[in-house]
Amino acid sequence: MKIALAPVALLLLTGSAEEPMPRPSFEQLGRTCLPIKLDQGCAVASAGFLNDAPGGGRLYWQIQQGASAEDGVGGGIVLLREDGPGLRPVLQAFGAWRYEAPQWVTDEDGVPLLILRATSGGTSASPMDSLYRWDDAEWRPVDTDQWQDQVADMADGLTIQSGVRIDFERMRAVTPLWRERDGHCCPTGGWASLRFEIRNDVLHLTEVRHTP
Repeated sequence: MKIALAPVALLLLTGSAEEPMPRPSFEQLGRTCLPIKLDQGCAVASAGFLNDAPGGGRLYWQIQQGASAEDGVGGGIVLLREDGPGLRPVLQAFGAWRYEAPQWVTDEDGVPLLILRATSGGTSASPMDSLYRWDDAEWRPVDTDQWQDQVADMADGLTIQSGVRIDFERMRAVTPLWRERDGHCCPTGGWASLRFEIRNDVLHLTEVRHTP
């Protein structure tokens, strides 16, 4: 069973696609929403920057909360790079209810990864994380959904019916498993330790260790 989560709007912005916006001060970045998507009641939840990120310089970020007249999404995050006297948007994600400060790590093979942690709204509060891999000059999006199609074949027909929070630095996760007739509230299939790897910008499930 593939977990159906609310759609996340992702947009990669290249250098020639957008003119640098006037560089806000750090105080402004933490106070005024950048005019990207949320055009109703937008407020800045938090802002900051990452030092020494791949590509050089600082990687600035702003987490927003509000609504969009187009689709009503509740939150988003915008990342920007220094570009001469201004800041250029390079990446944005909208659609989750709450976002956390981004982080970049290196995986077991030394490849830089950018992690955008996010959580859906409602009672389920499922992870809606996004992952990007540094490829010489840009952050490339990694498909983190396809691996769910592998679970049933690797876990004796058991499934996952809730979002999984993956440790992308170690490429591991732990999750309960559901039998066919289990209610969403009450999995009876035991637990699984999962291992992953990235191939061709797709996250693949490589191992399932099942504990009944």
